[in-house]
Amino acid sequence: MARLSPHRLRMAVLSSPSLTELYRTDPEHQKHVAYSTDPARPYDIRLFDDEGQAMHWLSTRLR
Repeated sequence: MARLSPHRLRMAVLSSPSLTELYRTDPEHQKHVAYSTDPARPYDIRLFDDEGQAMHWLSTRLR
């Protein structure tokens, strides 16, 4: 029955390496990223600059 329960929504945000660096270093962007990626949100979201890593994260379940 656990297989039928809803899963937490997971979203991968793919961006260019330069934009990802801006998200990591600019204080204004850091505030927005921290808000969006807060585990208290009803979803999981992560930032990626590599599509393969994003797809791997999306295809694996949290254990």
